Parts: sequence; structure tokens; C-alpha cells
Amino acid sequence: MAIIQVKFFSNCLMRNVPFTAVLPNDGAFSEYGEPDFITGKMRTLYLLHGYTGDETDYLVNTRVRELSKKYGIAVVMPDGDNSFYVDNPVEKRYFGRYIGEELVEYTRRLFHLSHKREDTFIGGLSMGGYGAMRNGLKYTRNFSKIIALSGAYVPVRIVDRGGVPADDGISDAAYQCRVFGDPKKIGESDLDPRFIYQELKRNGEEIPKIYMAEGSEDILLKENHTVRDFLKEQNADFVYIEDSGCHDWDFWNKHLEEAFVFLVGEN
Repeated sequence: MAIIQVKFFSNCLMRNVPFTAVLPNDGAFSEYGEPDFITGKMRTLYLLHGYTGDETDYLVNTRVRELSKKYGIAVVMPDGDNSFYVDNPVEKRYFGRYIGEELVEYTRRLFHLSHKREDTFIGGLSMGGYGAMRNGLKYTRNFSKIIALSGAYVPVRIVDRGGVPADDGISDAAYQCRVFGDPKKIGESDLDPRFIYQELKRNGEEIPKIYMAEGSEDILLKENHTVRDFLKEQNADFVYIEDSGCHDWDFWNKHLEEAFVFLVGEN
């Protein structure tokens, strides 16, 4: 097991950015197959933190090291600031492209990671759950599976309110306008995962498999139901788990291993 902290210059963000990587390189995971480190066949999960978090959150609060080793999956955890992992042309911060393309390309060059779509996954919780859903769909050519735990689907709520942002207990309306831009335009843009999904279907592109988990007492339950119901209507290949719990690490820890099992399941 190797834990590596890296800082490199991102062209998408025009500054040095950190990420932490967990590499299961001791071969102790025979139950799920030992990846070939020499030829670069290690499966990889890009795991996104939530609002106010950073690239160390999962190391501090979860069993991610144990799960990486057990299931033979390298885990790359970037710092997403409070960006919701979307592109902001006004501020020249392209977090979506950074997560969906630049970070994948950079880490594949740096480590012995598989370059195959079927071996590459994206996941996250809360803000990171939304970021995983949005960027997993937008950059579907890179990612075959998506994990979204308690996704903070703020743009979905704005669209369904008629393009009106509102304080939600996590972020306020002014912040939402700064991050997502004109709220009236979100519904016909790649900020709404439903829009991206329908575009992929129209274009006949391969769509990632999706794992969603949400707590029945979560403050974001309604938005997760909206996304769940949309995926049902689209006959999407997805798993939705609703269990007792709130928007907290107790719930996320409870379902993180289930998500890893989902990743190593049949493609």
C-alpha cells in the first residue's frame, strides 16, 4: 500500500493543485484479481470530496486505504475547492475539464494505471456526488461507472424551481449564481446531469453505470429522488440505495464499501 501526495501545475486551473493517491501495490487482494502493475492495468477510482472538504477527507474519515487494498483499485482524491467540479469561464477555473480529462491523463502518465474506460471510475459524496455524476456523464469516454453518495444536485433543484436559486443549508443563492452562472440557462446546459444524459442517448454514446446511495433523513433527499426518478424513466443502468441516515460520514462509511463492490462487479 502506498499513499502519495502530489502537487502539480494544472493548465485547466492555472495554478498548482494537490491530490492524494492510494495505490494498492502489495498484491494482497487475490479475491478480486491482482492488477498487472508492470503493464499498467490498475483500475482507478477518482474520488471527489464534498463542500468545504479537501483531498485528505477520505483518508481521515473513511476506510479508503483498506478498501483500495481489498478490491485492488487505485484511488485518486483531488482537491476540488468549493467548485462543485464545474467549469467557470468567468474566473477561468475549469474544474470539470480538470477532473474529467487533465487529472486522468496526468495520473495515467505518473502511475501504472489502466488506460481502459472499463477500468476507470469516478465517485464522490455530496458536492462530490454531483461532480461525479456530472463529469462521469460529460466525460463518458473516460469513465465506465459512477458512484454518487448523497449527491448535492443543486443545479437540478434550481432548474425545477423555474431557474430560481435559494439557500439550501449548504450554499446560498449568491454563491450558486457565482458557481453555476445564469440560473435560467442551467436546464439546457451540461450543469444539469439530466441534460447530459439525454444528449448521450440522442448521440448513441455509451453511458456509465451508476450507483446512488441516499439517507432517508438527508436534507438533499428530494433532489436525489428527482435524479433517481429521471434515471428510472430513462431505463438507465443504475442502482439506487435508500437507507436510514443523514448527510454525514456515518452514512457514507456505511455505503462506501458497497460502492467498491459495485465497481468490481461485472462490466
